[in-house]
Amino acid sequence: MLPNNFGAFGSTSSAGAAPALRAAADAATRALIQLAVDHPRSPFHGMNPGDVRYADGALSAAGRSIGFGTLLDTTGTAAVEATESGAPGGDPERFAFHSFGAHFCEIRVNRFTGEPWLSRFTTVVDAGLIVNTKTARSQIAGGVIFGIGHALPEGTQLEPTGRFANANLADYLLPVNPDVPPIDVRFLQYPDTILTPVGARGIGELGTVGSAAAIANAVYNATGRRVRDLPITLDKLLWRERVSSTTGRRVR
Repeated sequence: MLPNNFGAFGSTSSAGAAPALRAAADAATRALIQLAVDHPRSPFHGMNPGDVRYADGALSAAGRSIGFGTLLDTTGTAAVEATESGAPGGDPERFAFHSFGAHFCEIRVNRFTGEPWLSRFTTVVDAGLIVNTKTARSQIAGGVIFGIGHALPEGTQLEPTGRFANANLADYLLPVNPDVPPIDVRFLQYPDTILTPVGARGIGELGTVGSAAAIANAVYNATGRRVRDLPITLDKLLWRERVSSTTGRRVR
């Protein structure tokens, strides 16, 4: 059985799990201190719990210090446990709690073949406190690659019968190493302590949402062609406008 959980969606995994983890850690610390002042074999026996401090894996008070592992061995205690719950807080009527991001890319389009090629990509993210920069960067970069696939090579092709013509990884094109430029990910690192005491928000969708649009905008900037039907394939970039001799209007 799993405990009740409000779910992980809308970029709320970190904002939901972090408060519970912090509350459980604080409760476990209080239980450890209580053990230290209650157990007769503890060097802190009889002290006021408020006078005992826990930091860097050790308890200290009145000039004494002992590692928590040593304390457990000394008192013959197998473990100290605590159970707590937590959830994002704040007032949704007054504050917006979703994370925000902006995508910037440089794209080059071959003037003869119409082939687009990404040369640089930068994403700037405001997601509160980033708990693990390495994994967060990987998550954003992976989302950007999703967006590259959405904008350029990926697209299902349906036959008249309803069968997928590109139903395997030999025919369905995905971004591979030569398709992915250097991706620069920057985090603003402004803790959102209104949402949670930890200050973390989620980043789940930010890498993908907007990255395909940035590529389409860059293609428009380079070619003047506003493509609204993804993926941006060569046929959508190679057509030429001409002026009708009868109506004077531009036609394909």
